[in-house]
Amino acid sequence: MRLVPELEWKLGESAWRVVSEPGGVVTVWLKSGPAGLARDRRWLLALAEGALHRQAIGLAVVPERIWIPDWLVAGAAEAVLSSGERASLQDSWRRSAGQAGRMPSLIAVLTWQGGVQTATETGDARTVAAFGVWQWLRAESRGTLAWRLFLAGLLRGQAPRPALNAAYGARFTGMAGQELELAWQTAAAGLARVQVLPVFSAAESRVWLDYMDRLVVLDANDGREHAVRLSEVWAERREPALRVTRERRAAGLAAEFARAHPFYRNAAGSLGRVWLAQGTGRETAWREALAEWRADRAAGEELERTSAALLDGTVR
Repeated sequence: MRLVPELEWKLGESAWRVVSEPGGVVTVWLKSGPAGLARDRRWLLALAEGALHRQAIGLAVVPERIWIPDWLVAGAAEAVLSSGERASLQDSWRRSAGQAGRMPSLIAVLTWQGGVQTATETGDARTVAAFGVWQWLRAESRGTLAWRLFLAGLLRGQAPRPALNAAYGARFTGMAGQELELAWQTAAAGLARVQVLPVFSAAESRVWLDYMDRLVVLDANDGREHAVRLSEVWAERREPALRVTRERRAAGLAAEFARAHPFYRNAAGSLGRVWLAQGTGRETAWREALAEWRADRAAGEELERTSAALLDGTVR
């Protein structure tokens, strides 16, 4: 990724540029700008397009034949933007979807071309519809590979409807165009009415907390990267990079706290207290919070294993 100051930007009216090379290298040229939601959305749109370019190359699509659907770029960016610290943007999306009434037709969304670089405002009709399709088709995959197969088909240049039929099989194959459109409009209306954020499963909560506590650092002595636990760092806790990372993670933890599974809710709270103690510099409080975090995480894992065993026994 290359970030270019606005005064040095030489790519005209475009807000970003993605360049793919035959060897598999993908470069994203990003125009800088004042901090804010519009800039963050623009940067995420650019990074989403770059990531999708990389996936297309991984599917053996030659660079000059890569075509990334605009709705896919917009949906991916919005999915990232409305998670973590800005989970409340899910509410904003539902409000915009509800106010829109009838969504743009499914075929109009899937064939959206042009204008994605200007879709940076909250409530943009195309972005609202794109994120709706993103949520709907991901949910329709129901734990199968359908969503990934659909994306692979699109990235290989397959037309949307054949790609949808091939990936989802009987779910959509027998539907006439009007039936498919009705299914989409019904799903969009349902998504707009959902009033609460979904709760992570126990496994998702465990992985999420471990991810929040994991940090990869570069050792200046040997030039190698090492994974460390942010909660276990004390001597270097005042390092600017660690302090900023800790603050950001704490904000994300607070934003997603309500989504943590009950098995790991205590662990989420105690992890936050570890970081708080590191910030205040109270070593005794940090050691106590660290022990509590480890115990709460272990308790959550034990509850997860026990409930899984009980459910397995019930099924048998």
